[in-house]
Amino acid sequence: MVIKYDPLTFKEKLALRRAAEDAILAMNPHWGEFRKVATGPAIISILGELEDKSEELQKTKMALSDAGCLLVEWKERTEVAEQLSQQLQLTIDSIQNPIAHGQERIAELEELATDLAAKFQKAQDSLKYALLMLSEIKMCNTEPGQSPAIAAVVDERLRQVNAKGWTPEHDDEHVNDEIAAFAALYAMPEACRDWPAKETGYGENWAEAICPNNWAAKFGDRRRELVKAGALILAEIERLDRVSNEKGENHE
Repeated sequence: MVIKYDPLTFKEKLALRRAAEDAILAMNPHWGEFRKVATGPAIISILGELEDKSEELQKTKMALSDAGCLLVEWKERTEVAEQLSQQLQLTIDSIQNPIAHGQERIAELEELATDLAAKFQKAQDSLKYALLMLSEIKMCNTEPGQSPAIAAVVDERLRQVNAKGWTPEHDDEHVNDEIAAFAALYAMPEACRDWPAKETGYGENWAEAICPNNWAAKFGDRRRELVKAGALILAEIERLDRVSNEKGENHE
């Protein structure tokens, strides 16, 4: 059996709609307010705003994407720049290291050259002095009127230079008449060396008082002592002459 329902009338449909709305309103008290504001134009306006926001959001996403690409590119360029900087530093170091080593080597060679020049000059001065002494010895042996005593003094002076190292440079370091005092010690009569000299404050006797500090005399044959004294006097005279020459003085 088929049951047939009569269609609702307009009033019945309207009543049914209102009953449904009242039921919804009872469940949600804000429904009424929503119905008041949710008009067609309002909904269209909201949809338009949502569409605008969506477009802005899309643009923001695109901008962020571009920024991300730029950041990646900047990072890559930064890494390349760091690599180039490291390579440049390695290149600079490879250039500077040989230069620094070369400069050190040049300084060492300059110091060596200076030292060799000083030694050469010293040897040259000693050679000149030795040649001068030899010339004087020859004069003593060849010229008439020259005695063996003069030759002995000159020979002793040459021995002092070559054997003991009493070169002009050595003598120039003693500017307080030490060489003359040492000569006086050798020339002093043997008996006078023991005379008391305690009151001078330089020693117990004349020998101790006149002998320069840390210098030791070797006494023996009287003639030999006087020859040493003469050679030392010659050395002191030569030292004074060198000082005078530097000052432009002349004792002749």
